Amino acid sequence: MLSDGMDINQSNRKLLARSKEKRRLSLKSVFWITLVGPLILFVVASVMMYLRLNGFQNILLEVTHRSLPSMTKAAEIANHANTLSYITQGLSTSSTEASRNIFYQQVEGEIANIEALTRDQIDNAYVSTQLPAIRRELSELNELVMQSLELNKTLQQRIDEVYDANEKAHGLIGLNETGSRFSIEFQAWSISYLETVAIMAQVTTSNRLHQIRQFSEEIEQKLDLLELQATKTPEESRDAAMRYTSLLRSLLTGNEGVVGLRVEQLRVIGRTTGRGNFVRNLVLDFARFLDFKTVELNNRISDSANRTIGFVEQQTIIVFVLSLISISIFLIAVTIILRRVVGRLITLDTIVKSRLEGTHCDKKITGNDEISDIATTFDIFTSTIEEQKRALVELSLLDSLTGIANRRAMDERLLHELQMSARNQYTVSALLVDVDFFKLYNDTYGHAAGDECLKQVAQILKALMMRKTDFVARYGGEEFVCVLPNVDENGAEFVAKSIIQAMEEAKIPHKGSKIVDYLTVSIGIATTETDATLNADQLLSCADKALYCAKDKGRNGYFNYRCVKKMEPKS
Repeated sequence: MLSDGMDINQSNRKLLARSKEKRRLSLKSVFWITLVGPLILFVVASVMMYLRLNGFQNILLEVTHRSLPSMTKAAEIANHANTLSYITQGLSTSSTEASRNIFYQQVEGEIANIEALTRDQIDNAYVSTQLPAIRRELSELNELVMQSLELNKTLQQRIDEVYDANEKAHGLIGLNETGSRFSIEFQAWSISYLETVAIMAQVTTSNRLHQIRQFSEEIEQKLDLLELQATKTPEESRDAAMRYTSLLRSLLTGNEGVVGLRVEQLRVIGRTTGRGNFVRNLVLDFARFLDFKTVELNNRISDSANRTIGFVEQQTIIVFVLSLISISIFLIAVTIILRRVVGRLITLDTIVKSRLEGTHCDKKITGNDEISDIATTFDIFTSTIEEQKRALVELSLLDSLTGIANRRAMDERLLHELQMSARNQYTVSALLVDVDFFKLYNDTYGHAAGDECLKQVAQILKALMMRKTDFVARYGGEEFVCVLPNVDENGAEFVAKSIIQAMEEAKIPHKGSKIVDYLTVSIGIATTETDATLNADQLLSCADKALYCAKDKGRNGYFNYRCVKKMEPKS
């Protein structure tokens, strides 16, 4: 995209240079040449004409030196406002403290840019009140994101403490293997302990408060049962069982327990999402207001052109009334002016309106004077704005690290392919590719090397997409998704084998791997059926299940969801 922008700038400079190299006949020269006769014959008429034309020149200078620069700056402000809306979305969905800091710094930078540009550009009470409101709302959104991240950290600590207590509690089983009645009671306590921890796991994955409350009641019942069972365990382990039961209760219940923290976490997430949507809408309203101001500037240019036409018409009437003798000379002068000035201004007005309305206009402004300069500048400006919009759309669909499509582009493409497959009755296969032991890779080689590793994997996958309709995107973290339209299970398995073979041939070193000394991937495969329709979430869920099976089989391989369905127990 940078190269495209450089090409556009170079072409614009060449266009301006070519216009300057042509023999230039300015509007001022045209006016003086065509009005020599009337100036000699009628001094008064010439003076009046000169004054009128001087006013006309001022209008052109206002359009050239004031209106167009103002229009450029207004468009730049609108661009910053649109960028701010995308950054706001990223801030509200930050999953780490580092990403939150980066997004918030970008937010501060964009607001500072908008304030600097609007300080001299737009004198409006709406701007002076809206920008502080946006800054305040973004600050509160940042606080909510910080609170959410802190809750995530605290909740994870509690979960780790629960699992640690669970391991220590089950370490007591070795003390009660005598086969006595009390040993059986201790094993019952141990099983109940494990079931309680399993319910806690469901709490951490549930996103609905009423389900969490139901799980909380189950946990309370289990804890009461644990206390009762602990009193029936052998004397040599009874104190330990009672202690671990009490520890589990303190870790799971109360405001600082897993259940309370999870409830608070969901509430904060809800507030963060709501505040994020509100702030983004606030920024979008602000951007629309700036777009409205840009349209006003465009209308001002059109009004200036219309006023110029009016001045010329008035001048024609005055010259006709003052002197019948110079009527023939006047008509020639008016004809020249109408052709070189008025007609071209009307053409310019038509071009401007057509570009604003988004329609195509075949008319062009020729010549080498102020009007052609305005037309050239306007054409370059609108082309630059359109290219910036196109580049912004492409940037929003690309992954900034790997250069391939991102999650948003994948969602749009997969939805399109599923709709087409349902209409044309063919299958769509999805491959969910996960880099094996990537955390160990980062721990071994560093995050910078990890980024380079993801880039290499992305290029390998991209090279294996042989057809134009094949599509690869970064799904998130170290996961990638390959979408293969009109490919059945056998074809999908062939592509999966090709990926695994390509990774083996690439031999990317990975000393931290637990299976081989080079980087490997695990692949989950899911394929739609022509007589049954799956939506995007269902297809990816099937591929995710297959991916987990591939990992369970030892990684560095693939697994088909068809095989997963055979392994699932029948209801």
